[in-house]
Amino acid sequence: MDASRPVLSAGRRFHLLRHFPDVAPDYAARTLPGVPLEEARAQTRLPGSKFLPEFAADPDEALARVLEAAGRPEAPPSAGDGRIEVRAVFSAADWPGGIGFDGLIALDALPAGTRIRREERSGFPVTVAVLVEPPRTRQANLILLRGDGGLLEVLTLFPGTAAPPFPDPAVHDGDRLEECRRFWDAHALIAAE
Repeated sequence: MDASRPVLSAGRRFHLLRHFPDVAPDYAARTLPGVPLEEARAQTRLPGSKFLPEFAADPDEALARVLEAAGRPEAPPSAGDGRIEVRAVFSAADWPGGIGFDGLIALDALPAGTRIRREERSGFPVTVAVLVEPPRTRQANLILLRGDGGLLEVLTLFPGTAAPPFPDPAVHDGDRLEECRRFWDAHALIAAE
């Protein structure tokens, strides 16, 4: 195994499916042993950012494209919690329609008449805005963590705007917890109509 290439575990692949519009049965069978296809497809129906299929059909293809664009992730941890955040911006000449749909919008930027709903995500209630045409993006974000033995592990990979995690009192201290709460009180995930 190439020690400089981030590790993408089956659990992380399953998590990343939420950033794709669908999952191919052969990909699910090959990379998600023991996960029923319908359970994998349920991940793809969650609101939030989505890669366009012409950019990447699955998490492995998206990771390869982002690493090619961003180079080797040698940066020191940037989030104060050991995470390494890598951003890749793809050219308009190569990707005129973008690489995906942004999955985040400020509540004060919602168009009049936008349908909204509340959902629970990771134990936290979030606002979901239903848009006819979510905004397109040419940016991808890759969040890594240096694991045991110095290997880089993929935590998440998604197109669009980066956001703090959902607030979790078991994980975040007082200031970080309040920062995450304030952010999510003012923003919504986007679901396509």
